[in-house]
Amino acid sequence: MVRRHLGLRRSLVTAALAVGALIGTAGVAQAANFDWYMSGVQTGFNSRTWNFSTSGDEAIESDYCDWMYPGAGGTYYRLQLTQETAWYLPDRNAGQASYACDQYGGGYGYHDFGSQPHGNYHFTYVKSDNPYGIDYADGYTYYP
Repeated sequence: MVRRHLGLRRSLVTAALAVGALIGTAGVAQAANFDWYMSGVQTGFNSRTWNFSTSGDEAIESDYCDWMYPGAGGTYYRLQLTQETAWYLPDRNAGQASYACDQYGGGYGYHDFGSQPHGNYHFTYVKSDNPYGIDYADGYTYYP
C-alpha cells in the first residue's frame, strides 16, 4: 500500500510540474533569431533576407569586429535595416545604428529598431570610419 501511494504521489508531482511548465510558457511570444557574419566586406554589402509574419521589435547585435587594415584606425561601422517592398516601390529604410569595431578584434553593439511591420528585411553595411572595410564581424539578428 505504501509503495503504491508513493508511485501515485510521484505521478501527481510529475503531472503538476508538466502543467506548470505549460502554463508558464502559455502566451509568451517566441522571438526568432539567427547568427550572421560578414567577412572581407566593403560598404554596400547586403545581408541575407529574412521574413517575419507578425509585427514586432527588431534588433541587431554585433559581438565581434576587426578591420581589414587595423593600422588605418577606426572605431565603428554602421548598419541600415531595410524593409523590402514590391518591385515598383522603393525599399523602406527602417533605421541605422552604429556598432563598435577596433584594431584589436574587439567591438560590440546592440540596437533595437523598435516595432516593425511584418515583411522581408535585410541589413546593409553603409558606413565606417576605416576606409578599407571589415575583415570579419559577427552577431545576431532578433525578430518576432
